[in-house]
Amino acid sequence: MLPVTGRRAILRFLLSLPLALFLGCRPKAHPPIAEGPALSPEEALRRLILVLGPWDEGQREQAEDFARRFLAAGNAISPYLPASAATVQSLADRFPAGTLAVGEIDLASLPEEERDLLLQLTRQLYTYVEVRFFVNGEPPWGECQRDNLRYTR
Repeated sequence: MLPVTGRRAILRFLLSLPLALFLGCRPKAHPPIAEGPALSPEEALRRLILVLGPWDEGQREQAEDFARRFLAAGNAISPYLPASAATVQSLADRFPAGTLAVGEIDLASLPEEERDLLLQLTRQLYTYVEVRFFVNGEPPWGECQRDNLRYTR
Protein backbone atom coordinates (compact mmCIF):
# COMPACT_ATOMS: atom_id res chain seq x y z
CA MET A 1 0.00 0.00 0.00
CA LEU A 2 1.21 3.53 -0.84
CA PRO A 3 1.76 6.05 1.88
CA VAL A 4 -0.74 8.94 2.05
CA THR A 5 1.70 11.41 0.50
CA GLY A 6 2.30 9.03 -2.43
CA ARG A 7 -1.45 8.71 -3.10
CA ARG A 8 -1.86 12.47 -2.92
CA ALA A 9 0.94 12.97 -5.45
CA ILE A 10 -0.71 10.49 -7.82
CA LEU A 11 -4.10 12.19 -7.37
CA ARG A 12 -2.57 15.62 -8.04
CA PHE A 13 -0.94 14.23 -11.16
CA LEU A 14 -4.20 12.67 -12.39
CA LEU A 15 -6.13 15.86 -11.69
CA SER A 16 -3.64 17.94 -13.68
CA LEU A 17 -3.91 15.74 -16.81
CA PRO A 18 -7.06 17.41 -18.23
CA LEU A 19 -5.42 20.84 -17.94
CA ALA A 20 -2.23 19.58 -19.57
CA LEU A 21 -4.23 18.00 -22.40
CA PHE A 22 -6.20 21.23 -22.89
CA LEU A 23 -3.08 23.37 -23.08
CA GLY A 24 -1.11 20.92 -25.19
CA CYS A 25 -3.82 20.14 -27.73
CA ARG A 26 -4.99 23.68 -28.53
CA PRO A 27 -4.66 24.60 -32.19
CA LYS A 28 -1.85 27.04 -32.78
CA ALA A 29 -2.86 30.44 -34.11
CA HIS A 30 -1.19 31.06 -37.47
CA PRO A 31 0.41 34.47 -37.88
CA PRO A 32 -0.81 36.54 -40.80
CA ILE A 33 1.21 36.19 -44.00
CA ALA A 34 1.99 39.91 -44.14
CA GLU A 35 1.88 42.30 -41.22
CA GLY A 36 -0.05 45.53 -41.28
CA PRO A 37 -3.58 46.59 -42.03
CA ALA A 38 -5.52 45.01 -44.84
CA LEU A 39 -4.82 46.57 -48.22
CA SER A 40 -7.45 48.22 -50.35
CA PRO A 41 -8.03 46.46 -53.69
CA GLU A 42 -6.15 49.23 -55.54
CA GLU A 43 -3.17 49.05 -53.17
CA ALA A 44 -3.15 45.26 -53.45
CA LEU A 45 -3.08 45.46 -57.26
CA ARG A 46 -0.29 48.06 -57.08
CA ARG A 47 1.74 45.71 -54.86
CA LEU A 48 1.25 42.87 -57.35
CA ILE A 49 2.37 45.07 -60.25
CA LEU A 50 5.56 45.96 -58.40
CA VAL A 51 6.18 42.34 -57.45
CA LEU A 52 5.66 40.99 -60.98
CA GLY A 53 7.39 43.78 -62.88
CA PRO A 54 10.99 43.68 -64.12
CA TRP A 55 12.21 46.67 -62.07
CA ASP A 56 14.88 46.31 -59.44
CA GLU A 57 15.49 48.47 -56.38
CA GLY A 58 17.30 51.14 -58.43
CA GLN A 59 14.21 51.72 -60.59
CA ARG A 60 11.67 52.00 -57.76
CA GLU A 61 10.54 55.46 -58.92
CA GLN A 62 10.01 54.20 -62.46
CA ALA A 63 8.10 51.17 -61.15
CA GLU A 64 5.88 53.35 -58.94
CA ASP A 65 5.18 55.64 -61.90
CA PHE A 66 4.21 52.69 -64.09
CA ALA A 67 1.93 51.27 -61.37
CA ARG A 68 0.24 54.65 -60.91
CA ARG A 69 -0.44 54.94 -64.65
CA PHE A 70 -1.62 51.31 -64.85
CA LEU A 71 -4.12 51.85 -62.04
CA ALA A 72 -5.36 55.06 -63.67
CA ALA A 73 -6.24 53.19 -66.88
CA GLY A 74 -9.74 51.82 -66.34
CA ASN A 75 -9.49 49.29 -69.16
CA ALA A 76 -6.24 47.86 -67.73
CA ILE A 77 -7.66 47.13 -64.29
CA SER A 78 -11.17 46.11 -65.33
CA PRO A 79 -10.38 42.35 -65.35
CA TYR A 80 -9.23 42.58 -61.71
CA LEU A 81 -11.25 45.26 -59.96
CA PRO A 82 -13.92 45.06 -58.66
CA ALA A 83 -14.72 41.53 -59.91
CA SER A 84 -11.66 39.79 -58.41
CA ALA A 85 -10.85 42.26 -55.62
CA ALA A 86 -10.84 39.61 -52.86
CA THR A 87 -8.48 37.39 -54.85
CA VAL A 88 -6.17 40.32 -55.61
CA GLN A 89 -6.06 41.22 -51.91
CA SER A 90 -5.35 37.67 -50.73
CA LEU A 91 -2.63 37.27 -53.36
CA ALA A 92 -0.99 40.60 -52.49
CA ASP A 93 -0.93 39.64 -48.79
CA ARG A 94 1.49 36.85 -49.68
CA PHE A 95 4.22 39.37 -50.50
CA PRO A 96 5.82 41.76 -48.01
CA ALA A 97 5.38 45.49 -48.52
CA GLY A 98 8.10 47.12 -50.60
CA THR A 99 8.98 44.01 -52.59
CA LEU A 100 10.11 44.64 -56.16
CA ALA A 101 10.53 42.07 -58.92
CA VAL A 102 10.59 38.70 -57.19
CA GLY A 103 12.75 36.14 -58.97
CA GLU A 104 10.24 33.32 -58.89
CA ILE A 105 6.89 32.40 -57.38
CA ASP A 106 5.89 28.84 -56.50
CA LEU A 107 2.61 28.49 -58.39
CA ALA A 108 1.94 25.03 -56.99
CA SER A 109 1.42 26.49 -53.51
CA LEU A 110 -1.27 28.92 -54.70
CA PRO A 111 -4.98 28.17 -54.96
CA GLU A 112 -6.17 27.84 -58.55
CA GLU A 113 -8.05 31.16 -58.58
CA GLU A 114 -4.99 33.09 -57.35
CA ARG A 115 -2.69 31.25 -59.75
CA ASP A 116 -4.91 32.10 -62.75
CA LEU A 117 -5.11 35.76 -61.73
CA LEU A 118 -1.35 35.95 -61.24
CA LEU A 119 -0.65 34.46 -64.67
CA GLN A 120 -3.20 36.74 -66.34
CA LEU A 121 -1.70 39.85 -64.73
CA THR A 122 1.84 38.78 -65.64
CA ARG A 123 0.86 38.21 -69.27
CA GLN A 124 -0.83 41.59 -69.39
CA LEU A 125 2.11 43.46 -67.84
CA TYR A 126 4.67 41.98 -70.20
CA THR A 127 2.63 42.79 -73.31
CA TYR A 128 3.04 46.53 -72.73
CA VAL A 129 5.67 48.11 -74.96
CA GLU A 130 7.19 50.04 -72.07
CA VAL A 131 7.79 46.87 -70.04
CA ARG A 132 9.08 44.87 -73.02
CA PHE A 133 11.53 47.64 -73.93
CA PHE A 134 12.72 47.80 -70.32
CA VAL A 135 13.29 44.04 -70.19
CA ASN A 136 15.19 44.08 -73.51
CA GLY A 137 17.36 47.03 -72.52
CA GLU A 138 15.87 49.19 -75.27
CA PRO A 139 15.68 52.97 -74.91
CA PRO A 140 12.38 54.13 -73.45
CA TRP A 141 9.50 54.40 -75.89
CA GLY A 142 9.38 57.81 -77.59
CA GLU A 143 12.86 58.96 -76.56
CA CYS A 144 15.61 59.58 -79.07
CA GLN A 145 18.40 57.05 -79.06
CA ARG A 146 21.83 58.20 -78.02
CA ASP A 147 23.60 55.59 -80.12
CA ASN A 148 22.84 56.10 -83.82
CA LEU A 149 24.40 52.75 -84.76
CA ARG A 150 22.48 50.67 -82.21
CA TYR A 151 20.57 48.55 -84.75
CA THR A 152 23.33 48.28 -87.36
CA ARG A 153 25.83 46.46 -85.18
